Amino acid sequence: MKKIELVNVKYDGYERLYKIILTNDSERIMFAYSVEPDEYIESGFYQFDSKKIVEAKFFIEWVREVNLSVEKQVMILQDIENSSHVHCIGIVEKIIEDDSFTCNLGDFGTVIVELEKNNRDIHENMKVEFTGNLSVEINKTT
Repeated sequence: MKKIELVNVKYDGYERLYKIILTNDSERIMFAYSVEPDEYIESGFYQFDSKKIVEAKFFIEWVREVNLSVEKQVMILQDIENSSHVHCIGIVEKIIEDDSFTCNLGDFGTVIVELEKNNRDIHENMKVEFTGNLSVEINKTT
């Protein structure tokens, strides 16, 4: 789990789009998506008044294609404003199943990557490149 600061959240039904700040890099603002199946709320927006620090676990979902990368630096980029879309270059740490693996994204840390279809060509220690959706699971007890 990583500590993050919640800045604001846009919500519509069960879906949430959080604007967050990574606490280990106070200048890094990101957007992450989540679904709260037990909490339906009409469309709206909430701005957190004070620093709301929580623990969170990150996933990258809806990954269609994973390619071998020749880039030197591992990273996660969000170049679409107010969107959870990400472009990643990372190192595969562990194969979970044919459709998921853990990936080290440098300063961002390790995330679980969930593929849309099985891929048996991915192996541990490979440097890979992919795009997907940054999803967050917030620990409600923090």
